[in-house]
Amino acid sequence: MKRRLIGTPILSEPMPYSEASDLNTNETPSEVATEINATVLGYIENFFVNDFDEMAYHFHSAFSKVGISKSRGSDDTFYESMKLEQLESTLTSKPYVALENQKNEVTILDVFRNTACVRLETGYPEKMRWIEYIVLSKEEDRWLINSIIWDCYPRKSK
Repeated sequence: MKRRLIGTPILSEPMPYSEASDLNTNETPSEVATEINATVLGYIENFFVNDFDEMAYHFHSAFSKVGISKSRGSDDTFYESMKLEQLESTLTSKPYVALENQKNEVTILDVFRNTACVRLETGYPEKMRWIEYIVLSKEEDRWLINSIIWDCYPRKSK
């Protein structure tokens, strides 16, 4: 299966590390940022076009995804831990969002050696937006997503 980045990376501000030794690599900070962005965008862009296999390519074998947000029409907070099978099932029933209609903003918060933390702002156009905090690790020269925790912005009043 051919792996591809279907969009253009939105590069964040410079990563908050000052020592090249923090990277544990011969790559430049710019190269590392490009790889991390490609992994995060490979995940979220394929989520919106409902391509599970391409999306899951970017996940670590111990991947986890958790949602924390307010329940619709309530002040109660829900906590949802999503298994990979549930995520795959979700892709079969959610709306398709073409790449040109996606707005995915990636900010690399920190990189230390073989770990990184990223903030992703994303959502459905004109409907809802949310933020995902993503933890990645680099294994065998590839950045993989270990975990995601997300929360939605409050709905706008009508």
